[in-house]
Amino acid sequence: MASLQDIGMSAAVNIITALIFLMVFAMLRLQPFNDRVYFPKWYLKGIRSSPTHSGNIMRKFVNLDCRTYLRFLNWMPAALRMPEPELIDHAGLDSSVYVRIYLLGLKIFAPITVLAFGILVPVNWTGGTLEKNKDLTFSDLDKLSISNIELGSQRFFLSFPFLLKVLLLASGLLAADDIAEAEAKAADDRAEGFAQQKTAEAPLPRGIRSKRSAIERRDGRRIGVRAQSLVASLEEEGKEIKEEATKIWWR
Repeated sequence: MASLQDIGMSAAVNIITALIFLMVFAMLRLQPFNDRVYFPKWYLKGIRSSPTHSGNIMRKFVNLDCRTYLRFLNWMPAALRMPEPELIDHAGLDSSVYVRIYLLGLKIFAPITVLAFGILVPVNWTGGTLEKNKDLTFSDLDKLSISNIELGSQRFFLSFPFLLKVLLLASGLLAADDIAEAEAKAADDRAEGFAQQKTAEAPLPRGIRSKRSAIERRDGRRIGVRAQSLVASLEEEGKEIKEEATKIWWR
């Protein structure tokens, strides 16, 4: 049966392992031979060239600039502050989805953790139901659960409002995130439409205006000639139909 010490040890191992992987990821990101792995889109767009093509042999494989190692984690705040369209264009859709899940998870679970340890944990820990049962084997971790509260106790009523608050908090944050995304998309669409409208309404230079007027006059003359020929042909057809109708009538 797991105890609080086991949970703490597991959490410590996971946290230390995650930090080690983060440090390795950040350090490998600075090395020239990994440049194409970390910045593939920049190479496809032609805005970044391989650092292994210049310098001595050592600098082609190892970053010897000590200043970059002092700020090797500066990319994390920049990535978190980057707008979603720019992040997708820079690092891909998967990175944007990961950052969004990470931030939304922090917004949801951080308040829930504070509320749980501030309200539910003291209530469950002081229930005393498990200690009264001498034939039951339990650990300190079980005291944190609702099983340590006696049946019919008024302490149960604290769990339901807490659960309701958690549901409302999660639903509200999800709705707020969707609304913010929709508003940002609508703002981008309005800005794009406004820019297109301004571009369409912008005055053209004199040379372009004169060429445009000449083209419009030429097209107008062509349309006028075609319209006149069409009217003439319709009049001729009308005369022929009238003559045929007259012949049929007098027969």
